[in-house]
Amino acid sequence: MGDFFTTWIFLRVCEKGTVPQDKLAEIVNDYMTQAKSYFVEYASLDKPRENLCKLMNKLIEDKGSFGEQDLGDLLYKGYFRDKSHMQDELMYLVRNNFLYYNPTRAEYKMQGRSMEIGLERYVQEICVK
Repeated sequence: MGDFFTTWIFLRVCEKGTVPQDKLAEIVNDYMTQAKSYFVEYASLDKPRENLCKLMNKLIEDKGSFGEQDLGDLLYKGYFRDKSHMQDELMYLVRNNFLYYNPTRAEYKMQGRSMEIGLERYVQEICVK
């Protein structure tokens, strides 16, 4: 959290050199809501993307990362036309900073903790309903 806008947000609510706990909680909640909204915009009313989010969330919770091999069920159950279609979806998520791809390990991770929490909140609050 080092950009100018973020710093300004904290300075705006600073009292006697500190940020009150309730204000800090409110700011953090706003960031997490924003991160969740990225997934809402990405996957709402799109069953393949919704299922991809659910599986990514489970894999991130369980292992911290995942590879294409971990997504085989989505491909075999017909959520994606073929491997190329699934890879295109993953590259979209990388290009738009949802995911980070490590080519040395051939694995994907969430692009930061806020995106990880945003995905978790999206799956719990939107997908599970």
